Amino acid sequence: MQNLKQPKKNKIFEDFQSESIRLFEKYGLPTTKLERWKYTKLPAFELTCSSKCDVSDKKYLKPISDAADIIKKQIFSPEKQYDMSLWDMNNAYFTDGIFLDIPKNKIIDTPITIKATETGNIRTIIRVGRNSNLTIIEKNASESKTIKNHIKQIILEDGAHLTHINIQKNDNKEAISLSTSHILVSSNANYNSVTINMGASISKTQLQADIEGENSEVHINAINKISGKQHADITALVKHNKPNCNSSQFVRSVLDDSARAVYQGKTFVGRDACKTNAKQMSNALIISNLAEMDNKPELEIYNDDVKCSHGATCGFLDEEQLFYLRSRGIAQHDAKLILIEAFLNEIIELYPENIIKVIKENMGGS
Repeated sequence: MQNLKQPKKNKIFEDFQSESIRLFEKYGLPTTKLERWKYTKLPAFELTCSSKCDVSDKKYLKPISDAADIIKKQIFSPEKQYDMSLWDMNNAYFTDGIFLDIPKNKIIDTPITIKATETGNIRTIIRVGRNSNLTIIEKNASESKTIKNHIKQIILEDGAHLTHINIQKNDNKEAISLSTSHILVSSNANYNSVTINMGASISKTQLQADIEGENSEVHINAINKISGKQHADITALVKHNKPNCNSSQFVRSVLDDSARAVYQGKTFVGRDACKTNAKQMSNALIISNLAEMDNKPELEIYNDDVKCSHGATCGFLDEEQLFYLRSRGIAQHDAKLILIEAFLNEIIELYPENIIKVIKENMGGS
């Protein structure tokens, strides 16, 4: 049991803060005894402050109080609450946040950038109205040793499309970055995300997408490019609750030195979710014999009329390909970089040119 300090009073949210404190004191920080935290051990810390992201386009911002009903809604069933205690910590201590509310039938061509730089419990609510389309670029960066507990609630109404780029690039390698997202997907909606993990000592990205409308798509992609003693964990769950929907989870990792990456992906197909098409794949490129990749893809299916697959691979750089590049006069170091870039490009090139440019600029590529 862990005791929390009493939070600052937020009159709009105080009615459920006391319950959040009770739950966190009961369960404490997640431990490796929990299935979804089996491969990631958090150091002991206390995070009782709140911080807020900066947003490039404030036109669609509303007060966080306008999202009270969204925030207070019970998302996770009580029996699963024990491994979501970071959500309770955030509920208890956030005092402000951003509510990005996109009206219906709005096509936004210029990506909106959300930037998180400070230690704290961070809350972000994104609602994309019917038939609207936009791209969000989320940047997590800091030169100091920060601990961020970022909770995101994303709602896609009928026909909405959201491309969500999450870039984890801390200059300080002792930072801890914890990100938990819940995505609610309505009919004919499309959620397409890519997480780029390069910074932080420990990063844990959890995503749960609930498909609650027909003919929708969810695509969760990720790149881990880490070294030293960095640890990057991607844990994703896509719940197919309606028929005729597609989902994919595609993760590529490049691990050097003593780095460790984790992919835990699960696809759940409910009894009513016929004609589901779901894929999972994790590929890791191991640069050092000391690096480690843990893969745990899962399927839980309650309908026979579906197409679902999962797989995982780990391997080293191809010596024949290296030899070929060396024989063309390319230095060993540069040859390795060419092969690594080609390996990661299979995810990067899933996106349009303007997004590819942003990703490569942040990854240090051309």
